[in-house]
Amino acid sequence: AIHGGSSYEMLYLGNLNVSAYPLEQAILKAKSGDLFISHVVYEGKIVTDKFGHIEEVFNTFVYKDSYISEKNMAADLAWYLILYSKNIDDYSMLNRRLAWCIRTMLIAEAAEAKVPVFSSSGLASFHGDKSVYDLIESKSSPMYSSDNIALMKTILLAKGYSAPDFGGDARSYFISTDNKVAVSTL
Repeated sequence: AIHGGSSYEMLYLGNLNVSAYPLEQAILKAKSGDLFISHVVYEGKIVTDKFGHIEEVFNTFVYKDSYISEKNMAADLAWYLILYSKNIDDYSMLNRRLAWCIRTMLIAEAAEAKVPVFSSSGLASFHGDKSVYDLIESKSSPMYSSDNIALMKTILLAKGYSAPDFGGDARSYFISTDNKVAVSTL
């Protein structure tokens, strides 16, 4: 949603979460190739836009040449989850975050190829491995899955991502790399 305020807002309407941006911020995000905005541009449905602001955001979206920063942040969090999965009691959160990591990495890879792919099946097809579908779809499972941990590790290694050195303090590491999703996970 686009609103007339001056800052980003997350609106919670029952089971629906709505990201609401000021017009200028949404346009800047579109011009900078933001992955969330790309999802809105390619799969969003305009419910109402009497001033044409959403259409303006859609028309200004351009892909970045590289999404390495987004991929690195997702890979770093994935490694943290892998390394410390036995210490995480909230398996629902673990599965949601693993799904976020693999989705972010694959959506970013697809964006680098200028291919808008967001669905679990589309991302599995893009990656060429059906098991990615199962990993993403386990996001609502409350069960621990050593198979998901092993698959995520295999994918990370195959893509050349090695475990970062958290230096004994993952929170400080994630703060220093501006990894807001990882910080909110700890």
